[in-house]
Amino acid sequence: MEYINPAWYGWFLGLGVSILLFGPAFFLLVNTSIKDGFNKGFFLSLGVCASDFLMVFAIHFGLSDYYEKPIFQFIFGLVAATAMLIWGLKTMNGKYKNFLKDIHFASSKKGSVIKGFMLNILNPFAFIFWTTIVANISGHFDPQESNYQTKILVAVIFTLIGLLTMDTLKAFTFNKVGKFISFRNIFSMNKIIGIIMLGASAYFYWHTFFEVFPLLSVNG
Repeated sequence: MEYINPAWYGWFLGLGVSILLFGPAFFLLVNTSIKDGFNKGFFLSLGVCASDFLMVFAIHFGLSDYYEKPIFQFIFGLVAATAMLIWGLKTMNGKYKNFLKDIHFASSKKGSVIKGFMLNILNPFAFIFWTTIVANISGHFDPQESNYQTKILVAVIFTLIGLLTMDTLKAFTFNKVGKFISFRNIFSMNKIIGIIMLGASAYFYWHTFFEVFPLLSVNG
């Protein structure tokens, strides 16, 4: 019974946070659910959830200390920005006739999981986000309580479940809405996804060179 409160707290926290998240993964979920169907949207969400779990695991075991090092942030930021740039350009340069050919061949479940995992894990701010969430959960419970660490773990797990629950609902909703959207409009959404990716890439480059690089120079 003592773990019911951490479970509910984590689940509602996950639901609330998911409503406020509108990063590249959100727009990719919208596009995938409309174009490829609910199942592919759900598996994309599983990929995002798997990457979130990996980041929480890293934070729990203190590996987040490595992420705080400027050299790691600089290299990771460059890799993430470049990956977003390539992804965005590829999406932006897609031709409508090729889109019409591909729309009847939905991506595989495995491909959807990998796409969701890679997009989320390449977002440098996802680490910051989960560090904040874990810190918030840790501060919610009294360290003097019995099974303090276990309660934190339960709350974090249910936060992930809450996020997945809301993403599943999003995938279902956007899939239903997508039945009333023309192929031309779906293609236009792909272009918007490309613009968002390029915007994310530009921001990651800016953050890496103008915020992280000065720290690297100082520590170097």
